[in-house]
Amino acid sequence: NATSDERGRFTLTLPAPGDYTLGAVAVGFESARQIPVTSDNTARGLTKKIFLRQDFTIPPVVVRAERNAERVSKTIITGEELSQVPGANGDPLKALQTLPGIAVSEYFGAPAIRGSNPEDNVYYIDGVPVGFLFHIGGLTSVLPTHVVDDFNLYAAAFGPEYADVTGAVIDVALRKPRTDRLGGKIDISLIAASGLIEGPISAHQSVLFSARRSYFDFLFPPFESEPGVTEYLPDYSDYQGKYIWEINAANTLTLNTHGAADSAKSTHSANSDSAKRDPDMAGNHLYNLSYHTQNIEWNTRINATAVNKTYLGRTQKILSLSNGTALRMNEISDDLFLRDEFRFEPAPNHAVMIGGNYSRLGLSQDFDFKYIACGFGESCDLDAGVRTQYKNNFLVQRVFLFAKDRWRVAPDLTLIGGLHWTRDDYQERTYIEPRLGVEWDWTARTLISAGWGKYNQFPQFGESSLGGLGALLSDVFGNPNLQSQRATHSVLGMSQKLDAGWTWKLEGYYKTFEDMVIPDRQVNYTNGASGNAHGVELLVKKDRSTPWSGWLSATYSQSRRRIDATGQNFPISFDQPVIATGVLSYKHSANWSYGARWTYHSGNPYTPVIGRTLKADNKTYMPVNGEYNSLRAPAYHRLDLRADKHLVYNTWKVNLYLEVINAYFRRNIQGYEYNADFSERKPSYSLPFFFPFFGVEMEF
Repeated sequence: NATSDERGRFTLTLPAPGDYTLGAVAVGFESARQIPVTSDNTARGLTKKIFLRQDFTIPPVVVRAERNAERVSKTIITGEELSQVPGANGDPLKALQTLPGIAVSEYFGAPAIRGSNPEDNVYYIDGVPVGFLFHIGGLTSVLPTHVVDDFNLYAAAFGPEYADVTGAVIDVALRKPRTDRLGGKIDISLIAASGLIEGPISAHQSVLFSARRSYFDFLFPPFESEPGVTEYLPDYSDYQGKYIWEINAANTLTLNTHGAADSAKSTHSANSDSAKRDPDMAGNHLYNLSYHTQNIEWNTRINATAVNKTYLGRTQKILSLSNGTALRMNEISDDLFLRDEFRFEPAPNHAVMIGGNYSRLGLSQDFDFKYIACGFGESCDLDAGVRTQYKNNFLVQRVFLFAKDRWRVAPDLTLIGGLHWTRDDYQERTYIEPRLGVEWDWTARTLISAGWGKYNQFPQFGESSLGGLGALLSDVFGNPNLQSQRATHSVLGMSQKLDAGWTWKLEGYYKTFEDMVIPDRQVNYTNGASGNAHGVELLVKKDRSTPWSGWLSATYSQSRRRIDATGQNFPISFDQPVIATGVLSYKHSANWSYGARWTYHSGNPYTPVIGRTLKADNKTYMPVNGEYNSLRAPAYHRLDLRADKHLVYNTWKVNLYLEVINAYFRRNIQGYEYNADFSERKPSYSLPFFFPFFGVEMEF
């Protein structure tokens, strides 16, 4: 017998000449198959590589430290847990749609969380806000599976350290590069391919880089989606890079870079319904969106109870959009930022964090389109609009400061007090917002938590606002006097850890909204709406300590808005009162695992067309709308299935997976489309009706 060193090398002395077999064993690993050797081999010195496969009958023990100690209205899911959720195509962030309180649309994949619109969320990657987190239509996130470590979802009542939004915070942490040896991963799916390379470059430095690109547009030709409309399959790409230098025991320097790009194209002929309604819509329809972020993070451990993090970076976002000759828009935003967080313990049982963020946002715009002011919910005749050519550059400087004290007043009771101060030089307004939290460990396994806070967000009007921020505040087709929209969050929850890896969490929330932006015929846009959202959510989860794992989430909620001037009250477009999702995984053996996901939610609200009227040209029609979002599409439900085959070959790990999307062929109606004169309508179905999705993941 011989024992290897830390690198696997060993020396074995044989008692006499002859034929022998060589094997290897290690705790937690399967024994290697016997390898024949002879004394002649050993006399010359035998070099033989022996690979041991991990024995999956021994469950792994993973010790994880939470990145943020707060437990109020927070959900933590690891990338590994989410990567094999059926129907997510191996995308851990898309799988967050299975958690309670999250409403999505097949045509817009960014999540609407607890009654807020998708544009009211903020997305962080490694402590830095990013341009966007989901590719075209929510097909996939901008982060491939193999770079995500975990994410924290703060659905409401989040702390003062985050940027100004009234919705939710999705805080993603990327993996650190491996430090033992050079390695990599390759992932080839039905729609995209990605690759990753990582490893050490010295004793205290390591690096990781990943890139991905879709290839549907290479494989399939354009197709006619409806008479006169030719669609070109969209494409997307993204990349992530991380370099870590452990300078000494107290200082670590990290360089991060990541970005993403989307592109889509269609051509509308003069015979298409869109061109019949508006001749300017004939021609090419182009959409290009990208962002690029680079930042430096300096982490300093000052002493045993004090840590400082400083971030310096830049995010550039580029949007280019054209619809025939009706609209052309180009917008570039360039955001330079400096952020600092200082965490320390000034006294026993007090954990304090103070810091701030400075942002210098430059916007460059070039617009050319027909424009007409249109009131909320109205159908507008764009042909009667005035063609507007608009170029503008302007600068917004924003600062927010924050302080938070986490005070353990008793062994089982923690109070959290925070304050968020923000100001920008465009609105020249200051907001001071308190945020409070309570965590009571009723028993060793039972937590009762509550949170409350005030929030504000720079003026927003969803995806339909031309040019977003810059257009809303312009003096031509916006309103430079708009104020930030505001919200108040209240949350009460209870969670418990049970035996055998079971946990459950029940939370209720109530949100109010003020100064929300709506279109206005007189001043283009105004802070003329308010609203509220409330609901109750249940999450029951089983961990992976046994072959069976998964979770069940259920939500009952309501989210409505009110036009202050008229009293008109309506549900938001993402209002789905009932949402239920079940995720089940079964690890049959070391080689096979299976999963299923069933999703149900109420149909999305929509505005009916109740008539039609001639435009000014007396040739074409425009719709007469009914009450805004007064009808609802039929309920949505579908079943997704997944099977994984795991293989190990020497230093390679291979995972083959097959997913069946919408296994029982459910034709889910998302809304309705109308012909050119609005005399007929037909259902618009979610895609796909039934779709097999497969891929292969290789790691070395």
